[in-house]
Amino acid sequence: MRLITKDDIVRWAEEYEAKGYFPLLIEKLILASTPNSTRLRFPSGSNVYLSGWDGKVECEIDTHFVRKGISVFEIGTEKNPAKKIKGDYKKRTAKPLEVDPSEITLVLISSHIWNNEDKDKWVKQKNDE
Repeated sequence: MRLITKDDIVRWAEEYEAKGYFPLLIEKLILASTPNSTRLRFPSGSNVYLSGWDGKVECEIDTHFVRKGISVFEIGTEKNPAKKIKGDYKKRTAKPLEVDPSEITLVLISSHIWNNEDKDKWVKQKNDE
């Protein structure tokens, strides 16, 4: 059995179609790791160009990958994950749409690796907020 590695995902994300299918991959991973009662919505295909959250999950219990309650997602395949994640954070904290930021978990996902000290400092700063 061949396992999919982070390098496989990074290479795949370079393909044009990955932008539309990445949310579907995230949705399937969440469905595989949460109870059947979990409600979720991850627009995929050409629907990724619609406005709004890239994904929304409502889960009744904490799981290893999903927290109890409502989680909202922003997902990207851009080559510069730091720019994408920081931009999504700024955009969604300024305009959280239909959710109350104090009652949700914000999840920011990139298909590329943000691997440096800046990431760790940024994540700590945002968690402290």
